[in-house]
Amino acid sequence: MSYNRQNYARIVREYEVRRIEAEELAEKRRAELTAGIPALREIDEKLKDLGLGFFGAAKGGGETAETRLASLREQIVSLRAERAGLLEKNGYPADYDTAKYRCPVCSDTGWDGIEMCECIKKELRRAEYESCGIGQLTGKCSFDTFDLSYYGGNADAKKNNSLVLGYLKKYASGFSRSSPNILLMGGPGVGKTHIAVSVAGAVVDGGHETVFATAGGMISDFEYEHFHRGYDSETESKTEKYLSCELLVIDDLGTEFGSTFSVSCMYNVINSRLNDKLPTFITTNLTSESIQARYDLRIYSRLLNEYDAIYLMGGDVRGAKHV
Repeated sequence: MSYNRQNYARIVREYEVRRIEAEELAEKRRAELTAGIPALREIDEKLKDLGLGFFGAAKGGGETAETRLASLREQIVSLRAERAGLLEKNGYPADYDTAKYRCPVCSDTGWDGIEMCECIKKELRRAEYESCGIGQLTGKCSFDTFDLSYYGGNADAKKNNSLVLGYLKKYASGFSRSSPNILLMGGPGVGKTHIAVSVAGAVVDGGHETVFATAGGMISDFEYEHFHRGYDSETESKTEKYLSCELLVIDDLGTEFGSTFSVSCMYNVINSRLNDKLPTFITTNLTSESIQARYDLRIYSRLLNEYDAIYLMGGDVRGAKHV
């Protein structure tokens, strides 16, 4: 999986700080112990010498080396037990001066051998969800939590939506730059946002840069940049992500405030991404007729001809879900 470079750099730095802090604290405690318990220094020196001897014996090989290694192991185990007993006798836990890493597998390096540790993968995925815009929704909305039983006795809706769910699972798991644009249509509360978040999350997990935004939120960013940011080139762009990400998910097309400016921005995003062959996933409550009435012909034509229109059937299931 690939990761956003800024997220990766930030989290790697955080891991480095964690590791250094744990090791500095352990070193500080070690100095405290050797100052207060003189006998501890002698044990530590012996352990150090045995460690060097162990390394040398291991390089030699042969039966003699194996015998020597076994003897060294016994001595090391015995000294460590003596050290732990000495600490406890003086009122310290046996691991008092051992570095306390958050992850015992990778010791806060982020790597388990030559593989990235699961702990840092989890941190990176969480950061990717936040960057994507679905950080607060991933626990609630996924393909696994999309429950077809909410459609009650509507057999046609269940059958249709089951097919939609299966198709979009495959779409998300096999996502690539050549994936089609999707226009997911259906009435309010039928489950479009749930599926859109599920798609976004799965595409992020697949290692693709994804942005999820409501239509209104996206247009607000364009408005801010146009009317407030001005020509300050040092201010980070709030809108570049909508034009350059691998997958853009626009939720609730048609709920944004309607104006000449908003229509122009929507056209710019849709058309630019088509020209750059970057897939876009759009959800809307609007019918094809209301899309034509609300937007100019350029947007209507592109949605009609360049997007795969998919329909979720059924009524508002929010009440059944107690959301």
